[in-house]
Amino acid sequence: MTATMSGATSLESLLGTVGEAMTAEVVVLQADTPADVAIRRLERSRVSGAPVLDHGRVVGVVTLRDLLVPVLADGPSRPPARSTATSSTCAASWSGS
Repeated sequence: MTATMSGATSLESLLGTVGEAMTAEVVVLQADTPADVAIRRLERSRVSGAPVLDHGRVVGVVTLRDLLVPVLADGPSRPPARSTATSSTCAASWSGS
């Protein structure tokens, strides 16, 4: 038996919105944060990624995957979060209604 979605059921209605899924408390990391410290902070906060700031300006986004893949592939090292952060960013807004 194959499950199919009816015309009335859309992927959008199943997934909801970013605002519904987001964590309200924003975790940010400084660009010079050591990767091991960043990993512990993300895990403790139960989030998978965070914006990276340099002198108060968002310079990228880093995820647990960004931080862990180099370690798993090449063995332990301590790159700062900035060296693994994604540098292109975008903005999103949420009304919170």
